[in-house]
Amino acid sequence: MAAFARDAESCSVGSVVATEKPGYQLQAWMTDRLSSLTTDTRDDARYSRATQGSGEAVGLESPGQEQPQGAQAIRVLLVDDDEEEFVILRGIFDEILAFQVDLEWVANAEEGLEALTSGQHDLCMLDYRLGSANGLDVLRRAIELDCRLPIIVLTGQGDHATDLAAMASGASDFLVKGELRPSSLERTIRYALERHRTLTALSDSEERYALAVKGANDALAESEARSRSLLETSEDAIVVVDGYGIVDVFNLAAAEMFGHDAGEVIGSDLDMLMTWPSGVDHDLALIGQGEAVVLHPVSGGEEVWGRRSDGSVFPLDLAISKVAWGSRVLLTCVARDMSESVAAREALLAATALAEKANLAKSEFLSRMSHELRTPLNSVIGFAQILEMNLGDHPQQESVRYIYEAGQHLLGLIDEILDISRIETGNLNVSVEP
Repeated sequence: MAAFARDAESCSVGSVVATEKPGYQLQAWMTDRLSSLTTDTRDDARYSRATQGSGEAVGLESPGQEQPQGAQAIRVLLVDDDEEEFVILRGIFDEILAFQVDLEWVANAEEGLEALTSGQHDLCMLDYRLGSANGLDVLRRAIELDCRLPIIVLTGQGDHATDLAAMASGASDFLVKGELRPSSLERTIRYALERHRTLTALSDSEERYALAVKGANDALAESEARSRSLLETSEDAIVVVDGYGIVDVFNLAAAEMFGHDAGEVIGSDLDMLMTWPSGVDHDLALIGQGEAVVLHPVSGGEEVWGRRSDGSVFPLDLAISKVAWGSRVLLTCVARDMSESVAAREALLAATALAEKANLAKSEFLSRMSHELRTPLNSVIGFAQILEMNLGDHPQQESVRYIYEAGQHLLGLIDEILDISRIETGNLNVSVEP
């Protein structure tokens, strides 16, 4: 008894010093309780195990025995306004060989909350009654301050409702002071620490998972924003439809081309925007086989006509490709208004036809003129030959020779013009001669 009294007077645990209080009249009761605890401990079969397979029972050493090498060191915080409970609990911890306990005691709720949130302990044992304060309020407040310490709630008498309230508030376990034994306390602490480690690992895993999900979502959002930006800034009209031809995406360029708002088109059939030529169904079937389809009216392909909101139609240059989006297959249609290109092509064809007609008229004119010129020219050449034969050695004979040669040269030029005209009109007859 004197030894416990001296301990109560002088023990210093951490920063808290236990001093003798006035009216300290329960020393005899404490002595009886500690004696009972020691006897119960030595009789507890679950705390004494057969070792080395020999069947010999190994009992507990006397209180105060040094823990074996390798015993786990834990820092325990006791929040209890009764100093006798601190002394009793310290004696129980002396009986536990599995742990090397560094016990710190605080006697009120304010100091207990401060110690709980200091991060310097491995476990806390919290009294349900702390003078006028409630231990569960301290527990809840500590959790609000992000205290992750495993907390075991202690009470003077067992109460199922209090037990449930403690566990619901976040306690790791609930123990009755009068039923504390070294074996049960060791097991409770071991389970609380193990549960705390498991929950901490789970929480860390959840945090890593949340960060990974956030990173994936951010990357997806960035990718979607980039795709949306490219989609909306494209000069080409882009319409994405599902396998049933229902519009899923309708960009700004498409809205400007067709004269519809996106809200009017999305969810509607693609046929409200386009009319299809024959054979396109077959072409669209090729998309399912991984082939793209290009309908290009300017190059002579089958024409697809777009339909504006006012009912007017216009030619489209349309490229259709397949896009796999998860389990869905989407068709991306990239369209261009070919009205100006078609008009330019038609104007070019008209100008070409006009030029060909003018060229044909020229060829026919040259052909007629050549025939008209050959008749008088042949007369000139013929009379030049007659004069040349009749003049003999007349001084004018040389002049007649010039007339004849010039006529022959002119006749050769006319023949060449006729050949060119026959080539242009397709009337030139060619024969193979040796």
